[in-house]
Amino acid sequence: MRILVVDNDTLNRFLLVHMLEQQGYIDTFDAEDGAVAIELAKRINPDLVLLDVVMPEMDVYEVATRLKKLAGDIYLPIIFINVVTNQLSLYGIHSELFTVLSELYNNALEHGVLELDSELKQSEEGFFEYFTQREEKLLTLDVARIVISAEYVPHENSLAIRVRDSGKGFKQGRMTKLENIEKSYGRGNSLVKELCESVEYTNKGNTVDVVFKFN
Repeated sequence: MRILVVDNDTLNRFLLVHMLEQQGYIDTFDAEDGAVAIELAKRINPDLVLLDVVMPEMDVYEVATRLKKLAGDIYLPIIFINVVTNQLSLYGIHSELFTVLSELYNNALEHGVLELDSELKQSEEGFFEYFTQREEKLLTLDVARIVISAEYVPHENSLAIRVRDSGKGFKQGRMTKLENIEKSYGRGNSLVKELCESVEYTNKGNTVDVVFKFN
């Protein structure tokens, strides 16, 4: 099944696509607005569309009508969505949560799955070498897994996030060294620690649990 997610909010698209992929829907595509969605639909012929009720530039019902027209006689279910993350801006933490999710994913990919060494980023030449290795390893990567799960805890007004990767893990003793290096660049584990109430690595570093507070 080919699923098309249409939402102008980057975080919403990230979360929706990830959740769908975790449920086994690997043919998932996303678009940031109605015009892009229509052009994409011409190429992929989606079987299902998740369409945000608030669309910039083009009315949501116009987008739905044009998508239906493209499908012709084939029934195309369109589900209108109003993702809860739209309300996060009320707490002033929308960008912070996106940063946490992005850094957790990048750390799982780069340090867990691809086993890249952050020490390379201490020099300009090493920084270039780091991303060269990243691209090379991505191209030769066969099978890997990164699983992100999240649960809202109402009585604490917090979000419990767990990220697991299929890499070989690392020795816990390397965390301090890794943290100091990444702090120099304002990224990675040190940044996540600044934004979250708690950060805990387990299973040789393959699993990280963080608690993000909405206050």
